[in-house]
Amino acid sequence: MYGLLAKYLADACTPEERDSVEAWITDSDANAALFEQVAMVWHEAGQVHHEAPSINIDTAWKKQLQLRRQAAPAVHRLKPRRLLAIAAAIVVLLAAAVIVKLTIQQPGKPQIVMQYLQSTTDTAMITLADGSSIVLNKQSTLSYPTEFTDSIRKVSLQGEAFFSVAANTAQPFVIEANGVTIRVVGTAFNVKTTAGKTEVIVEEGKVLVQKKKQAIALIKGEKTTVYDTTAALQIDRSNNALHQYYRSKVFVCDNTPLPDLISVLNEAYGVQIVLGKASLADLRITTTFNDASLDDILNIIALTFELRLSRQSNKIVLE
Repeated sequence: MYGLLAKYLADACTPEERDSVEAWITDSDANAALFEQVAMVWHEAGQVHHEAPSINIDTAWKKQLQLRRQAAPAVHRLKPRRLLAIAAAIVVLLAAAVIVKLTIQQPGKPQIVMQYLQSTTDTAMITLADGSSIVLNKQSTLSYPTEFTDSIRKVSLQGEAFFSVAANTAQPFVIEANGVTIRVVGTAFNVKTTAGKTEVIVEEGKVLVQKKKQAIALIKGEKTTVYDTTAALQIDRSNNALHQYYRSKVFVCDNTPLPDLISVLNEAYGVQIVLGKASLADLRITTTFNDASLDDILNIIALTFELRLSRQSNKIVLE
């Protein structure tokens, strides 16, 4: 039934299929309620997906935090089978979404078919034609050709993604991101673009980062942050693994400055945590938060450093 609902929402049904769906919707209140939930997911997805996004705990984290803030006397919990039904509907609908394609034709050259994958409130995973795998963080966009027929394997990124590139020395892999060019032949690394800067962190192999006429080579454990306002490139050590959180669901801190952890928590949970004292910026933490709620993480931080945790308006304050 979910596949038929996907066709209905995509306006791809035959008249007979449309009549069947509409009859099913009006058959019971339960059917109507499920259709509303499925339609909401469909429309919120907005952009198309090559594959169903992987299940992401960010949404659950946010909901849990909201529930704890509210003074509601009870929370209705869906039965496991109901949850599975809704999850199945979401996965099928996203998997069934039509891929946006743009065909580019230049005189004397073969057609190039470009595809676009955009994640929304969840992460998304994709395997390209060359075998390279990519994990997109939420609110990110990747454009790529259906096949790599040129002398390079070129893609474009907006947002954040982890790349595990299939080795091919004869056909380098090139990423265009925020005015920065990243070139590899086979390696694993993270790229994050935000307003005003692009960050590249290398986990395996070697990566060449270029902006205009400047270029640097990064190896495992190194990173660079390229700013829009300057072409100067600098190599730094990557001193933590916090950038992995959206694909590992684990926050790994190794002598990590507390402000760095707070920044990632704000991004992951969609909240605003602030340090109430300037001196707290000098604190460092070594620990691993694996499948922990935001409240648990904050309580551990507060206990470790003997801090007071309070909520003020829309802020969570540590002081």
